[in-house]
Amino acid sequence: MKNRFSLILAVVTGLFLTFTLGFFLGGLGRGGDVHISRLPSVTTAPAAPSQPAAPPETNAAASSAETANAAAQSQGPIPEGTASPVETIFPVDINTAAAEQLQELPGIGPVLAQRIVDYREANGPFAALAELTNVEGIGQKRLSEILDLITLSQED
Repeated sequence: MKNRFSLILAVVTGLFLTFTLGFFLGGLGRGGDVHISRLPSVTTAPAAPSQPAAPPETNAAASSAETANAAAQSQGPIPEGTASPVETIFPVDINTAAAEQLQELPGIGPVLAQRIVDYREANGPFAALAELTNVEGIGQKRLSEILDLITLSQED
């Protein structure tokens, strides 16, 4: 009985040491860069001259919009006969956004964007962001992915 317990203890200890050694040695081989991207690419219209621009350090959405605007300008003019890109500014107001603007959100394609618009037209403006889960195809996971990128306006 004592030998059996000692054998089991030795096997479990050996497995633990093997796992720990493999974990540390396996982690040493990963030296690649890590890139995390949360916002999709954004195309924005330039700010009107009559409106003062917010300082970039105080408005993260404005700084990402300025970066996207600069990137869009560096790509050159849009050839004639092609559709102009959708002008989307984050956060997207789900009570007023067109289907094309909603498609700029991660995980929202043309069908789901149209469902959001249809739901809004049938039921009125969204009263809370969580109400988006009433739209077929949007669950808690998808809502949590876009929560930082959406807002809603309330009509008084």
